Order: sequence, then structure tokens, then C-alpha cells
Amino acid sequence: MSNERLSVALENGRFAKVTMWQNEPRLDLRQWEIGQTNNKLTKKGISLKLHQVKTLNNGMESIQESLKKKRGFEVASGDERLRFGSKRQPLC
Repeated sequence: MSNERLSVALENGRFAKVTMWQNEPRLDLRQWEIGQTNNKLTKKGISLKLHQVKTLNNGMESIQESLKKKRGFEVASGDERLRFGSKRQPLC
């Protein structure tokens, strides 16, 4: 059974959630179908183990530098969105 600890709405029904699965902390990045009365989990997403989250976090500076070189990458302060030219796109 999954035990949700923290949830961050990313945009368009996407959420980052810290959960426990089989006594192991996980970071779930998932797509949800947002309804008027309830939300439904889809199979679209990934569940990262703690060591995978640490590896991703350690590589974020390199990832951001690579994105910057590709197309005028910026992180808008406060809302964590990417900007490519004039069109803004979500980080995830």
C-alpha cells in the first residue's frame, strides 16, 4: 500500500509525490486525470527510488547547462518553468 507524504502540482494533471512503497521512500512523477468530483491515477509516470532521486539531483546542474546550450534556456524565478524563446513550457 502506498502512503502519500507530499504532493506538488506541476501542471496539466502532473504531480510529483513523495510516497512510501513497501517501506521504501519513492518520488512518483505521475499523470492524473483531473475530474470535477475526483482525480484518477493513470499509468503514465515513473517511480524513483531514493538513490535514483539523489543521482538525478546531482546531475541537475549538468542537465540545466545542456538545456541552456540548446535553446536559450531560462528558469523563471518562483514558478520553476522552462522558457524556450518566447514559448514557455513546464519543467516536467
